[in-house]
Amino acid sequence: MLSLFIFIPLIFIFVIAIILLVFYIIRSSGHNLIDQLLKNYPTTNPAPDNTISRQTVKIGSVIWKNCVELGYNSEGLYLQINAPLQKYSPLFIPKPQLSLTGHGKLYWQDTTIISIGQPPIATLELITQDHSQLINFLAK
Repeated sequence: MLSLFIFIPLIFIFVIAIILLVFYIIRSSGHNLIDQLLKNYPTTNPAPDNTISRQTVKIGSVIWKNCVELGYNSEGLYLQINAPLQKYSPLFIPKPQLSLTGHGKLYWQDTTIISIGQPPIATLELITQDHSQLINFLAK
């Protein structure tokens, strides 16, 4: 009976240790698209005047729902992810590094897919009806 009281807490500690190890590996990998974008397109400039907050975008295969600031000016695209548990540094992607590459669907809405980089290192998917001015700007 006494061994059962020792065995159950040991299993609990083991499971918690495995969960923490998995989170550590995921957080320290550093090989995801956001890290690549932060390395290639960092900025310290303030956001453009037309920046809109709480936007939903898809970067690669990750959907960032209601936590992205998005704006643009004649030089390029400003993007900052303010996720609930992580705030990333802002990005500024120059216009020559952006190209419209297709269309898709996100939450049953039409989207426009934008390739980032020459050659492309990531894709950005925007809801078309919410960002028609930005899409028209990039199409020119």
